[in-house]
Amino acid sequence: MNGRLDLSQAEAVIDVIRAKTERGLKLALQQLEGSSHHISVIEERLLRLNAMLEASLDFPEEVGDLDYNEADAIINQVQEIMDRLIEAGRRSEIYRDGIKVVICGKPNVGKSSLLNALVRKEKAIVTELPGTTRDVIEDYINIRGIPVKIMDTAGIRITDDLIEKIGVEKSKEVMEQADLLVFMLDVEAGISREDMDIYHSIDRKKMIVLINKEDLEEKKITARQLEDLFAGVQLIRGSVKNDIGLEDLENAIEELVWQGDSGDGMEIMINLRQRDALMRSRVQVENARQSLRDVPLDCLGVDIWGALETLGEISGKTWREEVMDRIFRDFCVGK
Repeated sequence: MNGRLDLSQAEAVIDVIRAKTERGLKLALQQLEGSSHHISVIEERLLRLNAMLEASLDFPEEVGDLDYNEADAIINQVQEIMDRLIEAGRRSEIYRDGIKVVICGKPNVGKSSLLNALVRKEKAIVTELPGTTRDVIEDYINIRGIPVKIMDTAGIRITDDLIEKIGVEKSKEVMEQADLLVFMLDVEAGISREDMDIYHSIDRKKMIVLINKEDLEEKKITARQLEDLFAGVQLIRGSVKNDIGLEDLENAIEELVWQGDSGDGMEIMINLRQRDALMRSRVQVENARQSLRDVPLDCLGVDIWGALETLGEISGKTWREEVMDRIFRDFCVGK
């Protein structure tokens, strides 16, 4: 209210406090320091377009008709920046909130050992007895700046043990909620019907197959089997016991998270509220583009001015009570 920070900078305070990795902290600090000027650039161009509309409406003899080519160029530029910001919002959401990665498979394939290796501590009990893990065990790790909640699950199998049966059901629940799944196989045990039943229950688009115990001499999983059964799926051969393949696993997780998204150099922390305002503003700009040559100028101005007002919800230039309530709700810790 006193002009020391704009609204997006003030909101960045909560992102600084909640940052889970150095990467997330860096983006939040950039936003707090006001390093992003993208919204201002959009506002300036929309104001330019609005001024062109007003001038053509109020002073048609002196100014003449609207330069539709310039108007179209401005709208295209604005939409391009908006699209990049919206995509940056998806990336910043990952850096801020992280992802859930679930380790799954049948009993005794090395799931708990993998969790311990990734978190670098004895988080889960490891024994040679199948069914040792009976609940979901989780911890946080940092993979290339991405906060990852890594979750070990009970081995999935048909069992008469009541407690283990509950653990299996919990495993299935967290698998459904996961962003990514690491499906483990045991090279010593080979590929069983149990393995394939689990595999067919998983969305392949968010799966990594890790073939464990590659350090053993006796292997019951062949390259031909893997090629036939898991075509098109990310495969990693390793040994959790000997730390083989763990770096490849982290690389695969990072690759699946971004799915080829290079980030196009735009680094900005955008929260869900700001992203929502951007998307609504973009709809208004798109409406203006589609009706640019088909409606009267005053009608066109309604969409342009509406887009500007919606953008004001990000910078604080539009002080709506419901917007402020939503912002302060994020800061409230006394509920």
